[in-house]
Amino acid sequence: MASRTSDGHRCERRAHAAGQQPAQRGGARARRAAGVACGASPSHAPREDAVAAHLHTEEGLRAALIATLGLLLTGAVELAIFTVSGSAALLADALHNLGDVSTTVAIWLAFSLSRRAASGRYPYGLYRAEDLAGLFVVVAMAASAALAGWESMQHLIEGERPRHLLPALAAALVGVLGNEAVARYKVRMGRHIGSVALEADGYHSRQDALVSLAAVLGLLGVAAGLDWADGAAGLAITAVIAVMLVSTARQVLGRALDAVEPALLEQIAEIAAAVPGVQGVHDVRARWAGRALWASLTVELPATMPLAEAHGVAERVRHALFHAVPNLVDVDVHMDPGPQRSEHHRETVHHRAGSATG
Repeated sequence: MASRTSDGHRCERRAHAAGQQPAQRGGARARRAAGVACGASPSHAPREDAVAAHLHTEEGLRAALIATLGLLLTGAVELAIFTVSGSAALLADALHNLGDVSTTVAIWLAFSLSRRAASGRYPYGLYRAEDLAGLFVVVAMAASAALAGWESMQHLIEGERPRHLLPALAAALVGVLGNEAVARYKVRMGRHIGSVALEADGYHSRQDALVSLAAVLGLLGVAAGLDWADGAAGLAITAVIAVMLVSTARQVLGRALDAVEPALLEQIAEIAAAVPGVQGVHDVRARWAGRALWASLTVELPATMPLAEAHGVAERVRHALFHAVPNLVDVDVHMDPGPQRSEHHRETVHHRAGSATG
């Protein structure tokens, strides 16, 4: 048996999600979740507030647009001054900033698609669009690293000295200030709307501010008579991009392969086990699609419990999870009559894959 979501539960879930905060670990969290499951009176948002999650998405769209304009302006100023200064480090930094424009636009498009309702063709909605945007970020970072590295190597080999050092230095400082301003804004908005992706993109922009600082150091080296400093700074910038590329690729590919933190599965099992009537929890699974989380689990109930009562326990499990697990959009609860798992699954046990837990 499995307890699934009705339309009314979906509305209630969205209202809960609008005010979710990350749960604290430990027994206190489980006791609070059990209190909700037992019929305690949490502060429920009214039905008309069920669209709050989509309003947060609107704020995310606006944040992505403002960040795009900020990065575009910063990169354009640097690129324009490169045409007269010939600084390889400045070009590398400008290309990186312009590459970040494309990734922020990709995030904006992903937010736009994720707010569309589920349909017969896309029954889980379009939350995966954010994961596709993450893959695009990886590709853009790789292209930026390759182009910046090539240009820097050319400057080192040919020994070309940048012209107009003062304008180039001013443009690099623009990169530092522009990226930091965009970083602060994206981090603040990411925390406000609960978007891990937007907040992480803000930290990425903060790293770009440090990259722009490297461009400043390269130009100062040239001004001090070290003609090789500019090309070397460009290669250093390329190395920073490569490090960020590896880190980002690992996270994006892990999400695409349905990686989750083991602590998340433990949290789900702990909350479910704290609901009265549940005798055991196993086969806990979860998977991300963008910012949305889906989960499934099996609870063991007394074999003599009536069907209606068992369904009620399963719904209280779901209710507790919706309150306690941030970004949870749906959860399926399968009910086993007692702990004898093999006995109750005799007909299908040879079809089952390995369990995640239990």
